[in-house]
Amino acid sequence: MEGGTQEERGEGTRQSIEEIVDLIKENKDTLKLLDCSYLHINPEGASRIAEALSHNTHIVNLNLLKNEIGDNGTYFRCCLNILNLWKKRSMRCGLIKSSWTKGAISLANMLKGNTTLQSLSLSFNEIGDDGGSALAEALTSNTTLLQLYVLGNYGIQPNTRAKMKELLLRNQEHATTSLRRPPPGIPTPMTYVRQNSGPLRKHPPP
Repeated sequence: MEGGTQEERGEGTRQSIEEIVDLIKENKDTLKLLDCSYLHINPEGASRIAEALSHNTHIVNLNLLKNEIGDNGTYFRCCLNILNLWKKRSMRCGLIKSSWTKGAISLANMLKGNTTLQSLSLSFNEIGDDGGSALAEALTSNTTLLQLYVLGNYGIQPNTRAKMKELLLRNQEHATTSLRRPPPGIPTPMTYVRQNSGPLRKHPPP
C-alpha cells in the first residue's frame, strides 16, 4: 500500500467546489497535485478555483480535464454526436463561442500572478479562442508554467495555439537553463578536480 496521506497522493479532491476552494486556501505544503477532472465544474466554479490559486504557493499540478460548462456544454456534446464535423469547422471559423470563456479568462488572470503552478490541464473544456487568447496572453508574463494542455478545445485558433507553444517552450528552456546556471549576482561555485596524478586545480562547473 502506498504511503503518505490522502492529500499527499493527490486524492480527496473529487468533492464540492466549496471543499476544493477551502483545500486550496489551506495552502498545505503536502498538496502538490490537485485533480479536479470530470467534476462538472462550471465557469463560476473555475473562477473560484482560480481566485483561490492566486494565493496558493504549493500546488504545482492542476488537472481540470473534461468539466462542465452549463447548457451550452450539453448543446456542444449533442453536436459532437450528431454533427461532429460541422461543429469542428464552425468553431475553427469562430462561429461558435463557448460559455467556458469566463472560467478560462479567470484562470488566465490567475496565471499572471502565480509563480508556483507548473502544469495545467484544460483539455476538453470547450474553450473558445477568446479564452485561449487570454491564456496565451497570460503566458507572456508567466515564466513558470511548463505544461498547458488544451486538447479538444476546437474553438482555439491555430495561431493562438502556436503562441502558447512558443511561450511554453521559452519557459521550458528557461527552467532547464536555471538548473545549470546560478541566479544573477551569485558567484559561480568552484569545484576541485584532480588532473591525472597532478595537484588539485580549481575549475568552474561545466
